[in-house]
Amino acid sequence: MLYNLCDYCQFIYTVDRQHDPAFGTQANLAKINRYYSHLKNKSNEFEDISEVMPPKFDNKNTVELMESLEQWLKRNRGKGGTLLTYVICEHQNPDDNPTADPGLLMPSVEDEAIRRSLHREDQFVANNKAVWNMLYSVCHGTDAWPVIKGYKTTENGRQAYLDLVAHYQDLKNCGDGMSEHAKTEDTAQQTHRLTAISGTRALAAVDGGGQNSNRGRGRGRDRDNGGRDRGGHNRNRNQHGCGGGRGRGGSRSHNGTVWSDDGTTILNNGGYSQDTWSSFSDRDRRVVLQARERANSCLMSERDIAELNTLREQNRDRQQNEEPAPTPAPAPSSGNIGSGVRRGRL
Repeated sequence: MLYNLCDYCQFIYTVDRQHDPAFGTQANLAKINRYYSHLKNKSNEFEDISEVMPPKFDNKNTVELMESLEQWLKRNRGKGGTLLTYVICEHQNPDDNPTADPGLLMPSVEDEAIRRSLHREDQFVANNKAVWNMLYSVCHGTDAWPVIKGYKTTENGRQAYLDLVAHYQDLKNCGDGMSEHAKTEDTAQQTHRLTAISGTRALAAVDGGGQNSNRGRGRGRDRDNGGRDRGGHNRNRNQHGCGGGRGRGGSRSHNGTVWSDDGTTILNNGGYSQDTWSSFSDRDRRVVLQARERANSCLMSERDIAELNTLREQNRDRQQNEEPAPTPAPAPSSGNIGSGVRRGRL
């Protein structure tokens, strides 16, 4: 009975409640005693913070990142025996939200401890630091690090975690569960499929030509303000020529087909119609293929490059087998100009 009273007093202090005779029932004392007995058997004096950290953030799946952090907090107990989930509890002061208090030991002793454990004791300072050490291990050197690096000096794990949740929740609300780095990589992989296409197999416009889709806009994230991509290739029209025109930097157009100024769409959104491609000279076709290859050299996989080379060879073979078009007859001359008869003055 005395042990039960000791555990009761410790728990009342931990959850910042005032003693009430109604709390000291035999049932409540038994629940609290079982709770502490379980902790003492499972963790050595309530210090059971695991050395095994969640996996390093891969800069791609932010949903998996947040789930791994949450699971780690739910599995590890800090000093005092409470699960570290209490460190990131919404309310620092248990009395900040009295309407959310269902009562003593409700719905369970564990829930009560998480909901109301104090955030102003030495134990909390140590546990808050433990959360920070975990976040540092997972996020340092990744896209998530800039979100929390401001807490490196104070080691405020609670606020760092809440900022991380708020940041990636905003991305989720915008329909995006990936980080900026992952979006750029995904954009790169998808965009090169829209551009590495040769004439006779022109690509149909995707999402209205790619200009209104996230993939079409994604190239802007992959370049700096100087118009250069991560591979150092300048994609502006003055370097690559436009629209299959002769020479570099031209503005030639075939049936409204041009090179995009900002580089988000290339050569008529990735392809020409059959008639337009057939109207190109051999030199025009070579310029188009070379421009596409330069624009996508840093994005294309080995498989895509091989496919493009195959298509180029097919075009070359087809062009070699084509018969030259007959030379049109000269237009008839009008009047006496060029008639070949010189008339003297009468």
